Amino acid sequence: MEFKILGPLEVLVDGRPLELGGAKQRALLTVLLLHANEVVSSDRLIDALWEEEAPETGRKALQVYVSQLRKAIGKERLVTQAPGYLLRVEPEELDLDRFRMLVASGQPEAALSLWRGPALAEFAYQRFAQPEIAQLEELRLNCVESRIEAELAAGRHTGVIGELEALVSENPLRERLRAQLMLALYRAGRQAEALEAFQDVRRALVDELGIDPSRQLRELESAILRQDPALEARSSPTPNPAAVEPTEAPLPEPQVSVAAPREARKTVTALVARITLFSPDGSRLDPEVLRGVSRRAFGEVENAIERHGGTIQAIAGDAVSAVFGLPRVHEDDALRALRAASEAREQLLCVAAEIEASSPARLDARIGVSTGEVFTGADVGSSLTPTGEPLTVSASLAHMGEPGEVLLDEATRRVVRDAVVVEELVEAPGHRLVEVASAERGYSSRFSSPMVGRARERRRLNDAFEQALTDDSCQLFTILGSAGVGKSRLVREFLADVERRAQVARGRCLSYGEGITYWPVLEAVKDAVGIGDTDTPEECVAKLKWVFAEESEVEIATQQLASVLGLGVAAGATEESFWAVRLFFEVVARKQPLVLVFDDVHWGEPTFLDLLDHLSDWMRDAPILLVCIARPELLDTRPEWGGGKLNSTSVLLEPLSDVESVQLVENLAGSGFLRDTSRQRIVEAADGNPLFVEEMLALLLEDGDLATAFETPPTIQALLAARLDRLGYDERAAIEAAAIEGKVFHASSVTELTGVATRSAERELLTLVRKELVRPDRSLFAGDKAFRFRHLLIRDAAYDSIPKERRATLHQRHADWLERKVEDRAPEFDEVLGYHLERAHRYRMELGAVNGEHDELALRAGRRLGAAGRRALARGDTPAALNLVSRAAAILPRDDPARLDLVPGLRIVQGLGDQLAWAEEVLSDAIATGDSRVQAHARVQQALLQLFTGSDVEVDQLVDTAENAIGTFEELHDDLGLSRSWRLLQQARYLGRQAAASADAAENALAHARRAEDALEELEIMTWLGIALYMGSTPAAEAAARVNVHLAQARTSRTTESLLLSCLAPLEAMQGRVSEARELIARAQVVVDDLGYLAQLALVPFHAGVTELLAGDPAAAEHAFRASLAPLEEIGETSNYCSIVAGLAQAVYLQERYEEADELTRVSERLARTNDIHAQVTWRSVRVKALARQGHISEALALAAEAISFAEASDFLNAHGEALLDLAEVLAMADRPTDGFQAVEAALRLFERKGNVVGVARSGTLLAGIS
Repeated sequence: MEFKILGPLEVLVDGRPLELGGAKQRALLTVLLLHANEVVSSDRLIDALWEEEAPETGRKALQVYVSQLRKAIGKERLVTQAPGYLLRVEPEELDLDRFRMLVASGQPEAALSLWRGPALAEFAYQRFAQPEIAQLEELRLNCVESRIEAELAAGRHTGVIGELEALVSENPLRERLRAQLMLALYRAGRQAEALEAFQDVRRALVDELGIDPSRQLRELESAILRQDPALEARSSPTPNPAAVEPTEAPLPEPQVSVAAPREARKTVTALVARITLFSPDGSRLDPEVLRGVSRRAFGEVENAIERHGGTIQAIAGDAVSAVFGLPRVHEDDALRALRAASEAREQLLCVAAEIEASSPARLDARIGVSTGEVFTGADVGSSLTPTGEPLTVSASLAHMGEPGEVLLDEATRRVVRDAVVVEELVEAPGHRLVEVASAERGYSSRFSSPMVGRARERRRLNDAFEQALTDDSCQLFTILGSAGVGKSRLVREFLADVERRAQVARGRCLSYGEGITYWPVLEAVKDAVGIGDTDTPEECVAKLKWVFAEESEVEIATQQLASVLGLGVAAGATEESFWAVRLFFEVVARKQPLVLVFDDVHWGEPTFLDLLDHLSDWMRDAPILLVCIARPELLDTRPEWGGGKLNSTSVLLEPLSDVESVQLVENLAGSGFLRDTSRQRIVEAADGNPLFVEEMLALLLEDGDLATAFETPPTIQALLAARLDRLGYDERAAIEAAAIEGKVFHASSVTELTGVATRSAERELLTLVRKELVRPDRSLFAGDKAFRFRHLLIRDAAYDSIPKERRATLHQRHADWLERKVEDRAPEFDEVLGYHLERAHRYRMELGAVNGEHDELALRAGRRLGAAGRRALARGDTPAALNLVSRAAAILPRDDPARLDLVPGLRIVQGLGDQLAWAEEVLSDAIATGDSRVQAHARVQQALLQLFTGSDVEVDQLVDTAENAIGTFEELHDDLGLSRSWRLLQQARYLGRQAAASADAAENALAHARRAEDALEELEIMTWLGIALYMGSTPAAEAAARVNVHLAQARTSRTTESLLLSCLAPLEAMQGRVSEARELIARAQVVVDDLGYLAQLALVPFHAGVTELLAGDPAAAEHAFRASLAPLEEIGETSNYCSIVAGLAQAVYLQERYEEADELTRVSERLARTNDIHAQVTWRSVRVKALARQGHISEALALAAEAISFAEASDFLNAHGEALLDLAEVLAMADRPTDGFQAVEAALRLFERKGNVVGVARSGTLLAGIS
């Protein structure tokens, strides 16, 4: 549904107009649309519809109109909510909302295309509409001015002159239009007419309002008279759009409004003051009175704005608009704007009182203030005209306020925080200004300082290190603290203490690290083993192998660690990667004590945080201090971090005390350099944050005038933005280019992105080093120089200031540079390359710059992200894998067949259906193509996805899909397709209670997977093959032989090896070889102990429990089953939980704890899926016996019939046989020996088919007893 008010009122459904009824009903809808998604009181609606002439039945009539309107647009949209009604409008359904979004995104031409005529024209004479019409017309004119600004910037000055002349005629007091007309005329060679245009506006302002033109207009006139070169139109763009433009000579300070600034994104604060003059009795005011009052009122506002450093944007009609933050950002622009607003309000109240006492005129003033990001134009004479929401929001706030009020938005309140007192508005978002704190001033300079404070934390770090040395243990030490509080400095000082006694390895989490799970490990491993930038992948692997040389599993460990580092692909679970990383650091630490430091851990991916948890729990027999540096946000995602660990210490680095902050200021500025009042202001503003203190002093030092007053910056972000805004043109270009790469960046990347000579780029970077914005760092690449931002906040401030169009270009050029830099090591950087290409694509999409180059960007980004995602799947890193493949699928074209391979049709996505909506879309797109191969792959992947994430899965449908696909892929000789199709059939057969057929299908799937050389497919198939052979009708001896064959081929995956060993154990035990079975379990358990807990490895102790039941030791079985449940309870995993609980119930029953056994069966019943035959049969069989023991024979027999019915429909011979023996036990209690004899005979035949020697022996014993 579309609602349109920018022109005649209109509502469209699927492009067709709705009949909206008569005038009152249309007016009602208009009022509700003007306040969409807000409650509008019935009284207000009645007043709008009837004004002062509301009938007594007005409330009932309103209800009738509401009812009719609901019939037209839907009752769910128009809801009753006290004290009135609320109209629900979705984003972009209202043309006014779309208009505002287009304006805010810098698309004025597209925004203006939404206007179909005068807004609300049919309600022009109704009181409710008049202020709204005025506001909408103001928005339209602002947009027209922005569009003309763009035309002027593009050099199309001649084409807009006629339009500007018409606009000026319609809006003679609108100074921005006058300035644009003057500039267009001057550039068109009509200098005399440009000067005459100035005289025209001067006469109009003096005659109508009694005021002179604004400072900006006067400066523009002076520039025209001087024929200032800066007024000329810019030359056409250079061939290289990413190259930084040469510095243009700035005009002297008075001409700042006509200087040619860089295009940039800046956070500014906009102020709009609306001044209304009227006569209480409605009579017309004398023009001379009007002139005098207007001149004084507008003058007071303009003076207040200019006193606090604001720039007047326009004086038009009854409004003055200004911006704080142009041409230069200040750290306290929002506070300055509010001080100007407060001062202007006080002055206007005085003016109003004087006017009321001396004349018939009355004066009302309302002020709105809004803070946010704008895009500043580059055209000369534009007065740095910004485009963005703050301008329209401030105007809306000024319109909303009551006389004498200053309203501010939430963004402004957040910036100024404790510097103001506000009241929250009730009827609309925003705040009412009550009071502004007075300005505080001080002086400073900048030098260096030793670390202040932190003695206790430093001592605790040393104590933890000594503990690790003494015990040969791993000690986890977490340092938490806010940005800039000194975490990294503390660690540097500590490392200096131990540098001769320990090896140090460091890694950091990247701020854009979605999917870059193991980047910190890569850095730390390189540190520890000395991998160089010039080393080939083969040389890197050789160095890793050398580290593991004395370990028994050197090959597996090397393969797994190489996979983690992006040097190869090895199939295996996440915990296998964890084991390899842990083993590496243990080996390194046994040669020399190791301090392992990971920085910015709060940015870490979930799997990386799991790795740290694993390392701290499992690293042993080696002296390791694991230091994690993070912001407190880490505890938002990991509230239990370090909790319950005896080897863990966490410290929260508190802000410096006032005494320590004073000492820091003295160290930096020098004793006696600052006055006491200045020092105190800095200490109060810094609030104990060392970075804040240092940046404030550095800002004053760079100004070069220590006598200049400064106001306390309300936030460190504003402070850093102000520092960056003071950089020279080339310095700013360099730091923006550096921000593209990240916290650590390389000189050659900056050279590439700025387009300047290497020597020039390095010179600018050294200047930035001198200004303490960046510092040298270790390079990833031989022969290149690297630098690090002093803090991530500095990098973020630089990055945020870059216009999106330039960001897109710079991200793309950085990716090109990095690809050339890494060459054959590119897979190691797939995540990073994908990120930069993805960013370039995203920004161009947002700006609507879609072309062939854009499509190529999408392909490159999708390929990189997809490749990284597949590797994450191979190592079992599910969170990172889903993140990467979903981003790849989103960016690739819908018809790209590569999207299909990104869908993870694997068991690891079980329970993650809510995260895979994108996958369904990809599969639907693929099925819609005419390519039979693509369609067949998509249908198989869709069925696998449904199998693992859906609840209602039809076996016959899965079988049909698999068999049809097998035929298609056989014709196409597609081994990967055949592997997936047979795997789908394997799963369908198992789901259909045919385990033997499932195992046969798995064998076929495995053969094709190996021919396709797909390690992921092979791993998935083998895991289920072992389970099917154990559960199904395949004779035990044959099943064991087949498991052994595959066990020999699973040596590269310790997870699969462990599962197959544990599956083999019950097969051996049921053949009477209990000792051999227990030895197999012991071997499998070694892997579990080594890798830590893992959901699929919970099956190892489960099979141990089954083995002990077969061995006749229920107490040992109970211990094993409970060990299997523990890790699943910890991670909330339920897929195997029901079967394990059912086995536990059997073990407890055999120990004669019947009530407890009964309770456990109820847990299993609650969690078991309908198609989980093993669990459904087992819990029933155990409860059958427990019920019988409690005297409920009839109920027990009925439930036994259910269990046998389930089992009979399957080939799960052991489960079926056990159910029959349990029935026989109940029949014996019921004194029905003949029926019991028949049940045991039937069980005996089943056990004989399976080759279950233990079951045969038990059945024979029972038959002998019955006889």
